Amino acid sequence: MTGSSDSSLGYDGDERDALYALRATFNNPFLNNNWTGIHCSMDDPRWYGIRCSKGHVTGIVLEGMGLKGLINFNALIHFSELSILSFKNNALLGEIMNFSGNPKLARIDLSGNKFHGPISKSLLSLALLASLQLQNNNLTGEIPEFNQSTLISFNVSNNDLSGPIPSTPLLQSFSLNSYLGNLGLYRPPLHNSCNYMSSPEPSSNEDPEKRKGHSNSGFHIFFLLFSMVALLAVILISILCYKKAKKLNQSLNQENSREEEAVHEKEEKSEAVESGGVVERGEDREKLILSENGGEFEYSDLLKASSEGIGKGIFGNTYKAIFNDRQALVVKILKNLKPMTSEEFMMRLQLLADQKHPNLIPPLTCFFSKQQKLLIYRYAEKGNLFNRIHGKLSLSLLWHSNQI
Repeated sequence: MTGSSDSSLGYDGDERDALYALRATFNNPFLNNNWTGIHCSMDDPRWYGIRCSKGHVTGIVLEGMGLKGLINFNALIHFSELSILSFKNNALLGEIMNFSGNPKLARIDLSGNKFHGPISKSLLSLALLASLQLQNNNLTGEIPEFNQSTLISFNVSNNDLSGPIPSTPLLQSFSLNSYLGNLGLYRPPLHNSCNYMSSPEPSSNEDPEKRKGHSNSGFHIFFLLFSMVALLAVILISILCYKKAKKLNQSLNQENSREEEAVHEKEEKSEAVESGGVVERGEDREKLILSENGGEFEYSDLLKASSEGIGKGIFGNTYKAIFNDRQALVVKILKNLKPMTSEEFMMRLQLLADQKHPNLIPPLTCFFSKQQKLLIYRYAEKGNLFNRIHGKLSLSLLWHSNQI
């Protein structure tokens, strides 16, 4: 692949090649699918986590994606317009990259990874650097003498750094939290500024090595006390959270039990619904009353009736049921309905029954239970509109396979 820096293309080819190299390092399934084709079209980024301006990459933000791999020291050398870089909370390896080709970098966040080795001194050349987050890595060596006036946020805590914190006014102005978790790191005594790791002022005749030992000892004691207090606080908060969560779970379980009992009691009532009302479970629970002529029959009679499939649809199959007295009715076995109460079912049935037209056959009655929902109509002896258009079709429908 040959890079190109022709701005007329809307992107920089060298930058795209460098992004392809990063993609190969990460070998992340999502980025492998997403990082293809043109990455920038002038100010319009086409790839996830990329920001563009005038065809150049100005930002790379890939946070918390579980990215792995060993990043090349010169992986970012071609991004001359890069101002934001964040690989926060991944699992990347390697030394801190060379930033000598990124003069516009203002925000860098490499925290929560596995970077090792010294802090790159190329960072000292970044005149616009405002935020540098390197905490929670495996960095070693001493801290470079940062003194950029633009740098307002700095954190190198929880690494393996050692030696004195440089005495530049900038680094001395940051709080202790920026340096915690580096057992070999100490702050040298200063006469004209606040000393966060202070110890008694040694006499001028005291050996420098002893002076260094006093400073280290004071820092270690302070860090040990701080760690113990933090651990106790975490334990106390964990106990309180556990008790609160246990109490909440008990309340939720009681509430769920009450709801399940209510639902169970409601479901215990399998209801037979006629077009004028509801017949509850009991002596009349399987008796269906025809609204037209006042006749009635049992649900068991319906199960014994001979049947012929006459239609199928999204909401159920339709059968012609013939009783012993040769009376014929149309039974539609409903399915794929959303859960509803008998009241809701009755309301929808009433809407259907209220539709009056010479060419519409209203429902005679219906049956409602948790397992079975039926609509029962008068049988049209002379056929329906479908038969008039398409002729009578043979439908292979099994009546008894739909009975519960």
